[in-house]
Amino acid sequence: MVLFLRETYRGCSFFLTLLTSANSYCNCKVSCSPFSWLRQTVRFLDGRPFATTQDTKSSGATSSQVRASVASHDTGIGGQWTDCLFMMPLCPGQTLNKSSWTTDFQGNDSRVRDSQGTAENVYIEDGHLVLRSQRQAMNGYEFTSGAVQTQGLHSWKGPARACVSAALPGGGGGNGIWPAHWMMPDDKSCWPSHGEIDIMEMVNGDGILHSTYHWQPNGWCGDKPFPHPSVSAEITIGPDWATAQHEYAVEYGPDHIHYALDGVVFETITTANQSSKNKDHVMFFDTPYYMILNTAVGGPWPKPVDKTTILPTYHKIDYVRIAQPI
Repeated sequence: MVLFLRETYRGCSFFLTLLTSANSYCNCKVSCSPFSWLRQTVRFLDGRPFATTQDTKSSGATSSQVRASVASHDTGIGGQWTDCLFMMPLCPGQTLNKSSWTTDFQGNDSRVRDSQGTAENVYIEDGHLVLRSQRQAMNGYEFTSGAVQTQGLHSWKGPARACVSAALPGGGGGNGIWPAHWMMPDDKSCWPSHGEIDIMEMVNGDGILHSTYHWQPNGWCGDKPFPHPSVSAEITIGPDWATAQHEYAVEYGPDHIHYALDGVVFETITTANQSSKNKDHVMFFDTPYYMILNTAVGGPWPKPVDKTTILPTYHKIDYVRIAQPI
């Protein structure tokens, strides 16, 4: 059964599980703010965009990053935020809730690239949603992988915050592993005429978080009549990106985007920013965005898998949360 809970817990007036449970009782009440979530919830509710200097102590951020994060509070949206508006609490005996998520069964698309997406590569283990990538011949591909999305089921207009806690795949070296958490417009517009919000991308286990915003003016599609504009930022995650859970997050609104790692804002994008490709100023769009979680295998950025690539590899997701202003 699909489990719906109505509770008031530090402002969490409504939340929806993304998983289904075999039992009618599961202690998901505490999953709204367990352990590391508690500090995040308090931070959301006191109206500050993400981090305080105190919160950054465990993030590994440099002092300059801390100062930038604290300074960015002046540009964030004030007031209180809901928490756990949409989330993935993990309880024993659960499987993916297909009323909230769909599994990508395609091959050679932007979610799985040079592999075949399968339902078998999406599963729950040890309290995590796992996306597995492996050597497995299927439908003309040498590899299979896993990806999920909320397209057509759940999407959110800004201002909103999207947070994903995950341990990333690609440890051990080699090419071809490309995990991502990203958001696309749920309005059937052509890419990227209404934007693309890349919360997290990493390639080939290099430990570098890439966050990028793409768009195209005038309703144009693809890279015509000229290469689409984008603004990107990067930051080193830390040496434990494959074994520890880190939170990759974005706040997006009508006039800004904040990217954050472990609660520390490391990049703010506004309409004053310009694309390095063609100097176009950033444009934002009043449209709902849906969530995608995936591991692509191969593709133009990480290059094809080689003999040194360690497979299988696992993308382990602890939680997904969406918050919006009260």
